[in-house]
Amino acid sequence: MGLTNAELGLVLTTVAGSATALGAAVVFSERLVQLASKPFLAGALGLSSGVMLYVSFVEIFVKALDGFADSSAFGDSDAYLMATAALFGGMGFMSGLDALVHWLDPNRSAHHASDPRKHMADPAPDLAPCCELDDGVFDEIERRRAAAAAGGPGAG
Repeated sequence: MGLTNAELGLVLTTVAGSATALGAAVVFSERLVQLASKPFLAGALGLSSGVMLYVSFVEIFVKALDGFADSSAFGDSDAYLMATAALFGGMGFMSGLDALVHWLDPNRSAHHASDPRKHMADPAPDLAPCCELDDGVFDEIERRRAAAAAGGPGAG
């Protein structure tokens, strides 16, 4: 007794959603959170992106191969050559586009824009940069809060 396409789609979607929920639930386990070091997360991200790229390239390549083979202009052997040339040509085009963007923006000012003060006309000098808060910032906040409560200097 096999599953229909709709039932198979529902099962696979449920499995994918459950995997997402399981991955999100990892944060509730202290032991698993300790395993999430930067090298581990970098490796996991590299593995998952590699799998996604592989699956995408295989599916796209097969569709391109079929498209070239169905074309009246190419035979089967020429279709494989054209699909391979198109794949590597697209990679070359994207590499060239990346090089052009870096040539146009040598300081890479468009990258790493996590600190919005870099792009403000008049940044507030007494605010800590986004995502770079350290203990000194929190100590300064507490010092100012205490001074304001006491009504003394430095409240400002």
